[in-house]
Amino acid sequence: MDRATYELPETSSRQQQEQEKLLKEYELRQKAKSVVVPTDDGRVRQMLRQVGEPITLFGEKEMERRERLRRTLAQQEAVTAELPAVGQVVVQEMAPAQKEKFWTEGPMELKAARAKIAQWSLQRAAARIGSGKRRRDDPGARVSARSVRLSAHAHAKHIAQQSSEIGDERPISGCEFSPNGSMLATCGWGGALSVWDVADNRQNRCWVARANEERCTDVVWHPSAHMLPQDVVSSLKGEHGVQGEGGMSTLALATASVDRTARLISGTGKLLRILVGHEDRLARMAFHPMGKYLVRASRSLSSY
Repeated sequence: MDRATYELPETSSRQQQEQEKLLKEYELRQKAKSVVVPTDDGRVRQMLRQVGEPITLFGEKEMERRERLRRTLAQQEAVTAELPAVGQVVVQEMAPAQKEKFWTEGPMELKAARAKIAQWSLQRAAARIGSGKRRRDDPGARVSARSVRLSAHAHAKHIAQQSSEIGDERPISGCEFSPNGSMLATCGWGGALSVWDVADNRQNRCWVARANEERCTDVVWHPSAHMLPQDVVSSLKGEHGVQGEGGMSTLALATASVDRTARLISGTGKLLRILVGHEDRLARMAFHPMGKYLVRASRSLSSY
């Protein structure tokens, strides 16, 4: 039989090219994940200059710059795989691939805070493990725990909406129940912070305060939202300082906002502190169960 050559239709050829392009893009992303780049922004800029890339682009943040360097090194590695050995040596000398781990050394205050958190957590872990061992050795405790678990599961099946209230003039962006479950705090795009009494199926608004002139993004309760000493409020300063005046009121709530600040609020709606330091709008926050530390995350991928 004579051999014949058939040409693919133009549509099939184009689809094949698009498929190959997508496959190369996927392989490049997988390879970029294995490339280790420095966390120090100065070193990242230096390496970008070495590979002939702009050290920064318009509106580019530190994390975006690191991802651009990671992708560039992955592309470079893919290209050098097809070059002669001499060319490979030249490119590797310009920007050697980083295999070791990088970190940024923190201040002594951060080290001391982590030591306190570790000591507090280890004590709780030891108590939890001891309690688990006692339950394991006590058949009656196991039966009781199982009955409680089954009861909670059965109760969850019958959860239904009981009421609905308007919490803000604009969309609600965050809400959280108080530690004892009797109060509900809400915040929204209107910048208002509201506290509701929800005990015994009541929906009474206790108070509302203007938490921020800009949109609020999150609200959290302090783990023990009552009878806190003022030194706890003063300890939540952050690395870049604090604005505002602290009163003798009790810390109860914290709100995050798009104006890059977090605010500490008393149980009566009084502003206690304004925490600053982020370069972009805040997203979410959380108090450590110890109660002395507040973690804030922003859109710039940084946290305090």
